[in-house]
Amino acid sequence: MSKNKKIFIVSILSILILSCVFTNPSKNEYVNWSKEQMQSQSSNILEKGLVGFLGDKIISNTTTTKNYIIFSIYKTEMENEKLTTLGILKNFIPINKEKVENKVINKGAN
Repeated sequence: MSKNKKIFIVSILSILILSCVFTNPSKNEYVNWSKEQMQSQSSNILEKGLVGFLGDKIISNTTTTKNYIIFSIYKTEMENEKLTTLGILKNFIPINKEKVENKVINKGAN
């Protein structure tokens, strides 16, 4: 491989990596996106209003973020669902949605 070709490839990869670093979405951007998704999927006006009013706080409190510099992984667990989302280049891609069973623990004497 010629020297010019190597320089070109390294330059393109560097630009791509820097683009990912500078466009890695924040948790606040994820919360706003998630709230918009919830509102658009709801057919109930009351539910849409509640999500609009309380959604930021609820989503923020139920979301954990792992920042990998060029992308982030967001995990939100609400009610009986756990949603895993990839955030990259200012976009969000849902990658896993699973049902979570609520386990009831009975405390007391047997």
